[in-house]
Amino acid sequence: MEILYDYELVTPSGYIFHSVYSVRKTESKTPISGTLYVGNPKRGQNEACTTISINYPDALKAYEVSNGRPLPINPKIASLILTKYYAACAENMNLPKGKGTKEMILSSLSFVKKLCPFVEEFDLNDASSKECDTGGPISLPYFYITQKWQTWYEGIFNAYLKPVSLYKEYRDALKTLQETTLEPFEIFKGRYLFGQSDEIKKTLNISYEKSKTVGEFFKTLYSDQKVNMTCMLIQPWIDRFMRDMKIDTYILYKKWYIHKKSIPVYNFKNKNNKLKIINKQTRRKTIW
Repeated sequence: MEILYDYELVTPSGYIFHSVYSVRKTESKTPISGTLYVGNPKRGQNEACTTISINYPDALKAYEVSNGRPLPINPKIASLILTKYYAACAENMNLPKGKGTKEMILSSLSFVKKLCPFVEEFDLNDASSKECDTGGPISLPYFYITQKWQTWYEGIFNAYLKPVSLYKEYRDALKTLQETTLEPFEIFKGRYLFGQSDEIKKTLNISYEKSKTVGEFFKTLYSDQKVNMTCMLIQPWIDRFMRDMKIDTYILYKKWYIHKKSIPVYNFKNKNNKLKIINKQTRRKTIW
């Protein structure tokens, strides 16, 4: 049996997100799992801006008792499955990039933290991307690393890898990359800028020749250019560069975690100043 609960999540800045919490229950009404869908940018379509899945411990214990073996699922870990940015994710006003996305994710995680106190961590695969102005999508982790030398989820949510030794290995790899001496620009150009315009090569070369290390190059590039321009300049080659530098191992192929202690507890309010079920259904064909 599946029950849908309709909520309005309101952030401290006043963004309102239409949210649906779907709960699967046994015939005895014991919750098995839940899925939180936050924001619906395209009316009538089965998608959400943020999706989180939860497994309930009582159901897993009941399975173990009935079958004599546990399921390989940890109910203390919920999964941040998907996050997309659209201006229309919020109900009452356009959602700005960056700050708005942060509030949307925080409100979603905070809702689960309040509703499901047994959840201690959220896992995620950090494969998010952003759109450069005219240069197509760029990996958000790589884009943020070139500016801050940490991912967006690290900077905003204190995300980490497990075990601690793996996270240390990742941080050491970034430090090594920062301090790596640059090759001559002709070698860099032949390896990463094949097919790019002469204008792009010339613009990159100006910052490149001012620098001795990879860290200095990116710092100089952001200093010489506006952020949006830098996005377009590095978008065509940053994936291959990070792959060659072995950073993709930690970003694309490892699971990241956010601890609940990094998530504030918001007071979600509707017009009656209470967190409550607005609407309840027992059957559905689509989420929205």
